[in-house]
Amino acid sequence: MKFATTLSISALIAFAAAAKPKTCHSLEVRREWRTFSKAERKGWIDAVNCLNKKPRSGNLKPPVDTQSYSQTAFHIAPLNESSTYYDDLVYTHMNLNPLIHWTGLFLPWHRVYLHEWTNIIRKECGYSGVVPYWAWEKDSGDFLGSSIWDTDPESGLGGFSEDASDDYTVHTGALDIDVAYPVPHKLRRRYTPFPFRGNPNRSAVSTFTPAEVQVLLNKTDYVSFQGYFEARVSMHSAIHLMMGGDMGTICPAGTSGTVNCPAELSATFSANEPMFHLHHG
Repeated sequence: MKFATTLSISALIAFAAAAKPKTCHSLEVRREWRTFSKAERKGWIDAVNCLNKKPRSGNLKPPVDTQSYSQTAFHIAPLNESSTYYDDLVYTHMNLNPLIHWTGLFLPWHRVYLHEWTNIIRKECGYSGVVPYWAWEKDSGDFLGSSIWDTDPESGLGGFSEDASDDYTVHTGALDIDVAYPVPHKLRRRYTPFPFRGNPNRSAVSTFTPAEVQVLLNKTDYVSFQGYFEARVSMHSAIHLMMGGDMGTICPAGTSGTVNCPAELSATFSANEPMFHLHHG
């Protein structure tokens, strides 16, 4: 499937509703990030950095008029014609936000998105590895001390920033990410252990312990599984929100409430963060 088809609403719905399974001729086994060798981690990060510097593909044709929705959370920044191929893929996620979150398309669409995103870094940037994922339940006991926040300048994903004057820009690790949305800026992260504004005493890590994952896996139908996983206080939202910055869709300094960033915590530009792809892997 060409990635352009994921920009088509009819194609997305047809994908999610497909009745006839297709024969799989090439089965890929995804791997947890920490099982990658240093060379494999470097290969993935190099490909991500490469895509972030590639010019736009010319294939992006946003199908959703997000301004037609009454909810401000669905409104997004105008298309930036000076952005990159990487930004085009982020904008796809932004534009389809009303259709791919809190609907039955959430899990299958994100799986297709990640599959096609990985195929693009293979084609455009020579990536030869498999899709990595992040088993965050392993980090619920000591999230900030996890080895996932490797600051190696060649193969590390980097850590957090505590510098508000720099808008929490990431300066460690090997990622070199400039993004166009909602306004041009560098990748940002801010550790936020209690991120739930409606439930400020609930810690993020309490939502993705191994026990909580087992509760999720014990759900007996798709609706209850997704409902538990995608709730506003849940393991899915917790990872986004406790990372703050781009993953948490926190507006860059001075832009909150503007036409470029009308709403925070809205899931739109969270795909700016490369770890978005590990989270959804």
